[in-house]
Amino acid sequence: MLSKKIKNLIFIKFPNSEIYVKTTDEIHFEIIVIDNFFIDMNLIDRHRYIYNIIDSYIFNKVIHAVSIKIYTLYEWNKILNI
Repeated sequence: MLSKKIKNLIFIKFPNSEIYVKTTDEIHFEIIVIDNFFIDMNLIDRHRYIYNIIDSYIFNKVIHAVSIKIYTLYEWNKILNI
């Protein structure tokens, strides 16, 4: 499954992160990455890191659409109200 492959590719670059890759049809994806690597990094730069990992799938039209959400652990915990 492509979702597992995407998760593994991201994990290779960010082995200490929490990664969620959701899909219902294997062409539309929601990717969530939680890692403190992204502290003090703006949203565009955060997204560039993930797009650089999956860009060949987008270029080759294997991925039709993707939503990427990237958080630090503090930001994630704040969303979860922890």
